[in-house]
Amino acid sequence: MIRLTSKKLWSFIAAGLLAFVVTPAQAADRPAPKAEEKARGLVERNQKVIAAFAHPTSRFREMKHVRTEKIAGGFKVVYEMNYTAFRGYGCKFYSNLAFTFDDAGYYMTVETAGRNGTVAPFAATDTAISAIQAVIRSEPELRENYEIVKMFEKSDARDILKFVLALSR
Repeated sequence: MIRLTSKKLWSFIAAGLLAFVVTPAQAADRPAPKAEEKARGLVERNQKVIAAFAHPTSRFREMKHVRTEKIAGGFKVVYEMNYTAFRGYGCKFYSNLAFTFDDAGYYMTVETAGRNGTVAPFAATDTAISAIQAVIRSEPELRENYEIVKMFEKSDARDILKFVLALSR
């Protein structure tokens, strides 16, 4: 016969409760599998478009999933985007991009999560958009066109990429 003392009983109860508490906590470190699959599918389907927005003057080589991490209100999927420079000696470089999604797997934004290149991701595209904004400000016909002004007034490369990816769903 096994004799249970109150100390042993409480230890047994605590261990049982801990098993229920630890499992959901570990699951909370990962996004829902379907949401992650949806998010990664969006990025991987559109890798060449994303690459063109991030580094439009370079040649895209490949993309690799680095990690997925849970954050408040959603999760991030980080990809290493590998390129070859058009100019010079074809130097190879990478930019790590962290794509943020909500808990349901809907795209929210992208951030730079590391790079070894001189030019930051999206910098060249933002420069082109700034040039378009300058043309709009200097041309009376464009400046008076409300739709065109609104379209480019506060947009940057990430905003336009968000629009393009929304069309891709």
